[in-house]
Amino acid sequence: MDNVGICKHWQASNRITINAIDVSFITRCVALQVSDDEFSKVICVDVAISNIWMAFLLFLVPYAPEIDKFCRADGRSIQQLANKLENYNLETSR
Repeated sequence: MDNVGICKHWQASNRITINAIDVSFITRCVALQVSDDEFSKVICVDVAISNIWMAFLLFLVPYAPEIDKFCRADGRSIQQLANKLENYNLETSR
C-alpha cells in the first residue's frame, strides 16, 4: 500500500471515534444480557485500551509535522485556529 492509500485508509478509519466504539461495546453487553461480573471486565478492558490509545496519540504529537508531510495533509486551518486561540488567551489573560 502506498503513502496515499495508507492516508486515505487512516482518514476513513479516523471517522469512527473511540466514544462510538465504547458505546458499541456497552450496548452489545447490555443487549446480550451478560452478567455484572463480565460487564465490569469489559468496562475495565475498554478503559485500559482507551487510555493506552490516548497515550500513544499523545506520544505522536511531537511528530505531527512529519506525519502530515508523509500523508500530504494540510494542517494550516488547525494551525490558524491554534494561533487565534493563543492570541485570544494572551489578550484576555490578566
